[in-house]
Amino acid sequence: MTSPTVDQPVVHRRYAPGPVLLLLALLVVLLPAWVRQGAAYWAVEVVPNAAAGEPVEQRILQWHEIRSALASPWLPVAAGLLLSVRAGLVDLSVWALAAMGAVVAWGLLSAGVPLSLAALGALATGGVLGLAQGLLAARFRWPTVLVTLGGAIVLTLLARGLAAWWGLEPLSWEPFGWFGGSMGQRFLSASLYAAVMLFWVSRSRKAQQEHLPPLPVPAHRQGLRTLPASGMLAAGGGLVLLANQSAYAGSAGPVGDLRPLVAVLLAGGLTLRGRNGTLLAGLLLPLAMMVTTMWWLMVWHGPSLLHPDYPGSIVALMAMVAGLTWLHQRARRGRLRLPGATWLAGAGIVVMATAAWLADGPAEGVRWAGAGLWLAGLALGLVPRRDAPVAA
Repeated sequence: MTSPTVDQPVVHRRYAPGPVLLLLALLVVLLPAWVRQGAAYWAVEVVPNAAAGEPVEQRILQWHEIRSALASPWLPVAAGLLLSVRAGLVDLSVWALAAMGAVVAWGLLSAGVPLSLAALGALATGGVLGLAQGLLAARFRWPTVLVTLGGAIVLTLLARGLAAWWGLEPLSWEPFGWFGGSMGQRFLSASLYAAVMLFWVSRSRKAQQEHLPPLPVPAHRQGLRTLPASGMLAAGGGLVLLANQSAYAGSAGPVGDLRPLVAVLLAGGLTLRGRNGTLLAGLLLPLAMMVTTMWWLMVWHGPSLLHPDYPGSIVALMAMVAGLTWLHQRARRGRLRLPGATWLAGAGIVVMATAAWLADGPAEGVRWAGAGLWLAGLALGLVPRRDAPVAA
C-alpha cells in the first residue's frame, strides 16, 4: 500500500542582480568620472600653434592609469584568491605568501642573484608553503580557512623577521632592469594572470572535448591541488610589489590590501557556476580590480581602520558587495520573500558610486542615501519566506 503523495510548494526563482551586474554598473558610473578628473587621465601639454601665433594648451588622454589599474601588482594575488574560492576554499594566506615571495626575491637580488633566478626562488617559496598548508589540512582534516589564517599569521611574522635578520635595504632599479619600470611591472603582473587564464581555458576545453564531469575531490584534500598554485601566484604578486616599491615585507596584519578580496567578490567568484563561470570570473577580475581602485580613490575618502591597508571606503565596499552576494544566493535558491530586495541593495551601491561626480558636500548626502538603500535591501532580504500551506 503506497503512501499518499504530498504536493510540495512551488518555489519561484526569479532573476536577481548579482555582483557581475553590479560590476558593470559601477564601471559605467565610475570610469567616465575618472576620465573627467584631470589628475587621473588627462595631461596638459603646451604645443605651438602657428595659426594663432602663440602656444596653446592641449589636453591629451593618458592611458597609463587605466593600464596600471588593470594590471595592478595585486592582480596575481587576486587571481590566487579567486583560484582558491572557485575550488571551494578560502585562502587567507595569499597576502602573507606575497610578503614571503617578496622577501625571498629581495634577499636574492641583494646578494647579486639574477632576476630570473630570484623570480624562480620566489615562486618556489610560494608553491612549497602553499603545499605545506594543504598537507596540514589534508593530514589533520582541519578547515582550510583556519589553516591558512594560522599560516598567514606565522608567515607575516616570518617575512618581517627575515627582512630584519638579513638587514635588507631598499633596492634600486638596477637589479630589475626593464622590469623595474611601470611597463615592466605591468608585464610581470599580466603574465602571471595570463598563465592562470590559459590554464583554465585549456582545462575547460579538454573537459568539454572528452565530456568528462569534474572528478569529486574530498574537501580536506582539495587544498593539495589548489593551495600550491595560489601560493605561487601570491608570491609572484609579491615580486611585482617588490619591483613597484623597492622594498616589501608585508602589511600591518595577516590580511593586507583588501582590494583583491573585493575584486573576487565583484567578479562573481562566489556566484558564477561551472567551468564557464570560472572563466568569466577570471576575465572580469582585472575590471573588478580597476573598479575597486576607482571606488577607493573617488567615491569616499573614508578614514583608515587601524592602518592604511584597511581604508574605510574599501571595508564599506567589501561589506556591501558581500551583502549583495548573500542576497543573490538566497534569491537563486528561492528563499527570498521579496526578490526586489536584491535590486534595492544593488541600487544603493550604485547610488553611492555617483558621489564620485559630486563635490564633498552633496557627495556626503548621496553616500548616506546609497547606504540607506543598501540597508533597506538587506533588511527586506531578512524577511522570512512564507510558503502556502501544504494540502494533505
